[in-house]
Amino acid sequence: MRDNSTLAKLIAEEDISVVHKKVPTAAFDVKRRELILPQWKEMPKTIQDLMTLHEVGHALWTSLDMLNESIKRKLDHSFVNVLEDIRIEKKIQDKY
Repeated sequence: MRDNSTLAKLIAEEDISVVHKKVPTAAFDVKRRELILPQWKEMPKTIQDLMTLHEVGHALWTSLDMLNESIKRKLDHSFVNVLEDIRIEKKIQDKY
């Protein structure tokens, strides 16, 4: 697995933390500003790049306020996540 930390920090335009953990999928912790990438036995470079760029999209455009508001409104996390994923995918594609 190669280290995408520099790429992620450059595109996110901030000094986010990039960590590799034994998790099922990539994620971005908006509060801690931490991009989490899974440690898979085999991960093609293209898949790692796609996951990194997607999660950087969350760093750029997913606000903690929006997430807190969805909790306050008791919206289903999965529903909010799908909509947010669609929104940030469109934005990252438009930008790059």
